[in-house]
Amino acid sequence: MIDEPPIADPLTDETGKANLSWVNFFLSVSEGDYGIDWLPNFVNLSVSGAPSISGRYFQLSNQIAVFWVKVIPGTNTSSTAGVTYIDNFPLLSNADGVCFAVAGGGAEVGMIEAATNRIYPPTWSAVTVPLTVIGLAFAGET
Repeated sequence: MIDEPPIADPLTDETGKANLSWVNFFLSVSEGDYGIDWLPNFVNLSVSGAPSISGRYFQLSNQIAVFWVKVIPGTNTSSTAGVTYIDNFPLLSNADGVCFAVAGGGAEVGMIEAATNRIYPPTWSAVTVPLTVIGLAFAGET
């Protein structure tokens, strides 16, 4: 998360050197947002074997975030559009958004529903390779 600028602090001290609060702010801007890990909770994801699921989101502004969810199947996983969803996105969606499931050289489109704050990935069937859901959310902190 990029820090807010420390506008209450002067930019420099009495010797003309930058104050540490401003140095830290500028470092955070140049380095970008490293993201925050979260464990996505899939509902109605069909699995064979125990999958490994992880996620990370990046707050780009107070209204826009991007995220990824990685699903490494035990044997395989399947999703049904409109039925399978992630119900614990940590930010509050303000408008509907879009997500994509990418695996094995293909990609399909899903959505983020603001009314329920759910991520609905697209349909995939018996995927045996790692799959990534990537999304753009119009969302801010809860």
